[in-house]
Amino acid sequence: MPDVVPGYVERPELEERCSPLARQLTVLQAPGGFGKTALLAQCCRRLREDRVPVAWLELDEKDGPVGLAAYLTLSFERSGLATLDRIPEPLDASAQAFESDSQAECRINLLTLAIRRHSEPCVLALDELERLRNPEAIAVLNAFLKQSPPNLHIALSFRERPPGLDIAMYLLEERGETFTAEDLRFTKPDIARFFDRKLSRRELASVAAYSAGWPIALRIYRNGLRAGTPVGEAGGDSDTAAAWIDSRLWRGLADEDRDFLLDIALFDRIDAGLIDEATGSRHSKRRIESMASLAGLVQTAGGTDATMQLHPLIREHCANRRFREDPERFRTVHAGIARGLARRGHVVDALRHAVEADDSRLVGEIATNAGGIKLWIGTGFDALRTMDGSLPPDLLASHPRLALMRSVVLLVTGDMCSARRVYETATIESAELARDPGGDEDPQMKLDQLLVLGLLLVVGCKPVSRYGPVVTSVSEITEQPDLDPLMRGMFRLGLALMLAEMSEFDRAAKWAEQARLDLGHHTQYISPQLDYQLGLVAMAHGRTEEAASRYEAALQRARVGHLGNAGTLMIGEILSEELELECSARTPQRHWLAVSPRLLGDFGAWFDAYAASVGVATELALARSDVEQALAVVDNANEFARDTERSALITFLSALRVSLLVISGRVDEAIRVWRRDDLPRLDEACLDFKSYRWREVEALVEARLRVLIAREEFDRARQLASLACATTTSRRLVRTLMRARALSMRLEDLAGDREQAIAQLVEYLTLFAESGYARPLARERGIALPLLDRIIDAGPGEPVHATAVQLKRALAKPDEPADSKPVPALTDRELEVLKRLAYQSDNEIAKDLDLTYDRVRYTVRGLFAKLNARERVVAVRRARALGILPSSAGGDSLDR
Repeated sequence: MPDVVPGYVERPELEERCSPLARQLTVLQAPGGFGKTALLAQCCRRLREDRVPVAWLELDEKDGPVGLAAYLTLSFERSGLATLDRIPEPLDASAQAFESDSQAECRINLLTLAIRRHSEPCVLALDELERLRNPEAIAVLNAFLKQSPPNLHIALSFRERPPGLDIAMYLLEERGETFTAEDLRFTKPDIARFFDRKLSRRELASVAAYSAGWPIALRIYRNGLRAGTPVGEAGGDSDTAAAWIDSRLWRGLADEDRDFLLDIALFDRIDAGLIDEATGSRHSKRRIESMASLAGLVQTAGGTDATMQLHPLIREHCANRRFREDPERFRTVHAGIARGLARRGHVVDALRHAVEADDSRLVGEIATNAGGIKLWIGTGFDALRTMDGSLPPDLLASHPRLALMRSVVLLVTGDMCSARRVYETATIESAELARDPGGDEDPQMKLDQLLVLGLLLVVGCKPVSRYGPVVTSVSEITEQPDLDPLMRGMFRLGLALMLAEMSEFDRAAKWAEQARLDLGHHTQYISPQLDYQLGLVAMAHGRTEEAASRYEAALQRARVGHLGNAGTLMIGEILSEELELECSARTPQRHWLAVSPRLLGDFGAWFDAYAASVGVATELALARSDVEQALAVVDNANEFARDTERSALITFLSALRVSLLVISGRVDEAIRVWRRDDLPRLDEACLDFKSYRWREVEALVEARLRVLIAREEFDRARQLASLACATTTSRRLVRTLMRARALSMRLEDLAGDREQAIAQLVEYLTLFAESGYARPLARERGIALPLLDRIIDAGPGEPVHATAVQLKRALAKPDEPADSKPVPALTDRELEVLKRLAYQSDNEIAKDLDLTYDRVRYTVRGLFAKLNARERVVAVRRARALGILPSSAGGDSLDR
């Protein structure tokens, strides 16, 4: 939020009228220089003093949909709202409305739930909204406005409404109000106070007439008046603004000072050192401080430092004038700024200025020197994507490392086909691409090529049978003594990921720990991946407490750097949800933010993330006895996997579909799918760890066993189950082993061998005591409960007796149906108001609780939303039905 403007004149009546809390939508619409930002900031500062969370965001032309959603989230985080905590509320009908199919939609849905959870009033202030021009970003903002909770108050400030911005619903429903230039003009009393009441009556009348109450004109006029300059006319539209600045700002300025001012208008911030360096000037700081005509037109940028910037209207006008009068100087200064920023490590901003300089060579030089892939490792993917977006299309042919950077961006944003095409072009022309632009050998190019190849295999979900040569090459590279530690850490992380997918867990854990030593604290964006990999190893081995701890550590790191780390955060939530569900005998009754596979593709997800996401979604559908919904989830993911040629994911999803078809009783169709999708013909081939990831093996074995059991081919099923148990035991794949034990119990029970069924259950209970994985048995609840009774009846002498009692208690109560009515969480204030709602008016409640009338009305509206009611009597009835309020023997008092 901007700091207080020097000489700001308080206008209490206008500030009260424009306060965002006065209505749900407040709009300040006026030409530049009318003090919209200063007024809105003052209103928001007052609210912050009253402990109301205020999220402030200044929009920019570069904001796209993902960036806008990210900055919205960050602004609320800085206001004090916890936007990244897991959602604790029970599932309800609204949960279906929060399925995310894009990065922006995912962020907006999470933010909406966080604001709703906060329940108290909070404010979002969007300044300079006219600069938002991206249609997709405007669509994201419209979606957010449409679903915004009633406790969110929104304030918009703009010169003109961006095309496509939809705020009509607020205005038509009288939930919003617009304040225009006529409301914002300074009155004569305001002008008198602005000049410290030092104007005579005649001077006041003259200034009021000529300035027309335009705040920026008053500032320029006051500076000119101090220099003895006569007054001129002003109004406030864009043409008059330009004329006023030209006629008033330049008066009294020497030519060299005027030229200097046109130069500094090209800088984002007034950094004297950078200005001297980029323009060839000296003593810039002193020159700016000595220019009396700039008084009040240079302001702090807001925040904790003292960074200064020109008033946006003045900066825009001067920058445009510099370009018109001397385009060569315009480009030269921008190029100087770019070089200076690049030396200071501000690569993305440097590239933007290099583009303004229209200097492709400079763009390529800055991007290449920064090392796109190293930039990604050190500062996050959003920086890499922004950097890539700055590159002119013709630059890639002459800068091969930038071509590989483009491949990474395409890969991580889900465009597998284009990423593969760019990489293959680089491979075909390897003789040229392995050299730098000067023709010398470029060892960094070779490293980038290998890194991209590994990413194509892992993110592309290719068969693990193709991993061997890459693992060998990467292992050799990590032994190079002069390798950059960040690159070494990245390669070792890649080794950990590939080896984990090859089910070589001990080697994977070793490489992950070594990668942590390499990376140290250099990056908050890659480090969470290390904990995810170590957590996945622990999860597969049944060390659930360690897995949960690893996931939480990764999530904590991701939350710290969430602006560039949304994908890491989302994947961590998915893995945590999978682990919790696998340990639950009952379905957790919380919001599950469904994530489409295409969104995971945009996040650069790897196989585990896709498998876990689909697994959770299908498990929750099965818990609701909705097999068709589970099949729809699999079919949607399968379409994505085939479109993007993710072969391993296709195998996993085909096996999962077979299991679901058997569960729904469609055994013949399941067999046709198995044959159509070319799944293994031999039973033992389902356990081929050289060809399949452990999750693929798990899905294939489960599907095959379900088909064999359903066809009553019990002997073949026993052989496969026995082989699966032996193989997974030797590999310490506890989760897969427990699923095999639960299906073996089902097999023996249906085959009529109750004693063998109990024996398999005893093996399961032994594993459960160490791991806590309850879900495999919960899937077979109907068979498991009578067998548990047999073990319990045998008495405490049975070694697994206590475990059987514990699991029987957990399984005894079936999952609550999906359509059960959840009890909404109410704040203490809401509960106190609700208790009085049936027999007191709003004024009486306000007096009783020492609240303002408006606060009571606001709380009542929130109660109506949470209880899905439009009337007081309905709200009270529903509260009693849900047990929030005690039932009334005499009937509802409002009905009497």
